[in-house]
Amino acid sequence: MRPLDKGIPPKDYSDHSDAKPGLKARNGPFCAYCEMPVRDLGYVDHVHPLANGGAELDWSNFLLSCFFCNRTKWDNNQNRQGYLWPDIDNTDLAFEYNKQFIIKPLATLADEPKQAAQNLINLTGIDRTADDSSLKDTRWRNRNEAWAKAEAMYEAWQTGLNQPGLRIAIPEVAHSTGFYSIWMAVFATVPEVQNAIRQKFPNTYQQVDEHGRRIVRPGALI
Repeated sequence: MRPLDKGIPPKDYSDHSDAKPGLKARNGPFCAYCEMPVRDLGYVDHVHPLANGGAELDWSNFLLSCFFCNRTKWDNNQNRQGYLWPDIDNTDLAFEYNKQFIIKPLATLADEPKQAAQNLINLTGIDRTADDSSLKDTRWRNRNEAWAKAEAMYEAWQTGLNQPGLRIAIPEVAHSTGFYSIWMAVFATVPEVQNAIRQKFPNTYQQVDEHGRRIVRPGALI
């Protein structure tokens, strides 16, 4: 899951839905949870739900969400405690993506962040598949299409032909397709392409200290 640097509030809001353009401008038109593109749609999710005491107009309580993540999450978390969040935690260090099982907590995590990672999966339903036949949830289909495109581009890269051109094309295709973490998983052995993809997804949090270790933000579990 892509970690997000949301920066400072671009303005004061009188309606939470007015924050949508600012969220898209800051972190791109992608769901903060499943990473599906939401270019013409999307919802401003109250991370700490209003029904459970969350702040209605606070930038720190906003994340851009797709319809499915927003409706699945809804008011089911009492607060932010016990979950990993992409605007707080180094979530790219917490989840494992694989075409067979989709997404799960990284096995090497300590118990508390591992449970928090699983809690976020359960809260948003980002691991749902076509087998969830009672749901009109298309995230799985879009995710499968992203896997197929990423694998096709990886195969093209592995041929060694026109790599300079592919170094430009692959990040463009990744940005248009969405699902950042899938692309990073498929290109796990090609750091130069990973870095190029990361640059296309604005304000992905990657701060490190003087020793190259990732900086843990205040209030984060990882």
